[in-house]
Amino acid sequence: MGFALAVFSLFLLAASGQAAKEGTAGDAQKLVKIRRIVVEGTRLPALSVIRLAQIKAGDEVNFIKLHSALQKVTQSGLISNIDFEYESLPDNETDVVLHVKCTDVKPTATAAIHIAKVSEEEVWSWLTHVDALFTREMPPTEAAIRLYSNWIGKFMESQGDPRFQENFAVVADASSSTGGTVPDRLVFKVVKRRGVK
Repeated sequence: MGFALAVFSLFLLAASGQAAKEGTAGDAQKLVKIRRIVVEGTRLPALSVIRLAQIKAGDEVNFIKLHSALQKVTQSGLISNIDFEYESLPDNETDVVLHVKCTDVKPTATAAIHIAKVSEEEVWSWLTHVDALFTREMPPTEAAIRLYSNWIGKFMESQGDPRFQENFAVVADASSSTGGTVPDRLVFKVVKRRGVK
């Protein structure tokens, strides 16, 4: 049937930049065309992972480009590890199905949004309309908090203040309901940036 399977492992912890564990130097430069993307092992919708990676069916990639794209996913703070493999299609070995296996960062915190004169439900509705990855259950990682804060800021800009993020920042207060060191509650709020009158 002529299936050729090229396997690469990518163990990405945010900003780790580790090299591939398998494959050859020639494989890293070889261009393949992604015909389909299969995402597994994550609570996030497949389209959300694909959007975070900024790749799509029809893209031509090599290992280096794909490594860079998948590193964007782990930098979100929502996914800690990604393995991937190419499955060559029978009619053309450079046309591939890209299989992406993710390991989530556990969503151990419940998020709330407390902004004066803003409906929390309206913000959550807007966020989930932007991308279904935005849920109230989230990992309490710095990167995930940054991602949520940035998009909450974009919500505020969409409400008539296009310069909101120049003057204000969205931050999260983290706390533990058990008194432990791992936060299980995050409250997003707005603060004025330093130096802004």
